[in-house]
Amino acid sequence: MIGRTECRDPGRLQWRWVPTALAVLMLVIPGCSPQADWTELNEQAKQAAGDDRDDDAIKLWKQALTVAEETGDELQQTKSLNNLAEFFRSRGRLDLAVPYYLDALEIYERSPDAERLELAGAYDNMATHLRLIEDLERAAEFYEKALTIREADLGSDSPEVADTLNNLGLLAYLQGDLDRAAELYERSIAGIENSRLAMHPNMALALTNLAQVHQTRGDLERAEELYRKALEIWIANTGSQSVRTAQGENNLAEVMRSQGKHEEAERFYSNAIDTLRQQPDGGGYELAAVLNNRALLYRNLERFDEAATDYVRALEIAEELLGGDHPELATMLFNYARVHDDRGAFDEADPLYARALGMYETTLGEDHASVLLVLETYSTSAREAGQTELADQLAARLDSLRSK
Repeated sequence: MIGRTECRDPGRLQWRWVPTALAVLMLVIPGCSPQADWTELNEQAKQAAGDDRDDDAIKLWKQALTVAEETGDELQQTKSLNNLAEFFRSRGRLDLAVPYYLDALEIYERSPDAERLELAGAYDNMATHLRLIEDLERAAEFYEKALTIREADLGSDSPEVADTLNNLGLLAYLQGDLDRAAELYERSIAGIENSRLAMHPNMALALTNLAQVHQTRGDLERAEELYRKALEIWIANTGSQSVRTAQGENNLAEVMRSQGKHEEAERFYSNAIDTLRQQPDGGGYELAAVLNNRALLYRNLERFDEAATDYVRALEIAEELLGGDHPELATMLFNYARVHDDRGAFDEADPLYARALGMYETTLGEDHASVLLVLETYSTSAREAGQTELADQLAARLDSLRSK
């Protein structure tokens, strides 16, 4: 229930006893100023949000927005829109937050007091929100707006320009345009490599992203070179025992595993795991991911006991942190099932395949490529284990999905 206030609803009429010589019942309209009304509504909304009364909080912030619109106070409108956006973002509903962010930005754009570089920052933030909800085309438009301002006002060798180029490169990569992504990442790197920012973390990020493009293309030697440069920068900036360094070591190990450089890959995986285990949070999900990757290496080397140990620990961490159904948890289950398959232990692989399959179907949809892969692998394994009826059922489901 929303807390009482004399100024809650400007359109609401209230009965009030007025002490006069003749006590009469009068109908009066609360005499609160719009400013007091707007401030009070926002305070009540914050309190409701803090008490997890989400419906009340949304209602109150929308009422505050209405007050600001009726008075024409654009500063209050912007604050109200941002309050609603931040609330939805904090509740994990960025899709609902984005329209409010866009409306607030539109007001700020037309303000005579809008400062160009602050506006560029707002464009950059808006683009990031749009990217996270996979509205990539509109995200690119806002990154381009930010880039235009920053190049004009700061110069092409500024870290802000490098950041924006890096973000545009990421969009191109997500859209599958690897040539465009590489061009943008290289521009980002070129702008700062001969400056005082040559060893800046922004350079490490750009190098890592460019390496990922080359890794995707299959140019593993170039990817390794770039990952090594990025790791050098992470160590210089954050030390040899940081999470960033561990991430860099994992990236390098991955590309080495793909090249068959198994001893070096194992060394970098193990370094990363040791570093993550020493973190205050025990490594978090990053540790689960690196354990999963090292287990893949061990499986390729037929070191099945070590692979199983890593998968079990990775699954324990992932289940604790990701909760119920999650596609990354499904991937780990699938990988662990394949270790049992490699050992010839289908009875142990069977429930893991089944669980991974159900989780992928729930989170990604029944016609997703990951579902098809599990069905194919699961069916083949069942047939090899003599489970003909199960294999036929899985094969039939696979054929049905492929024929759609």
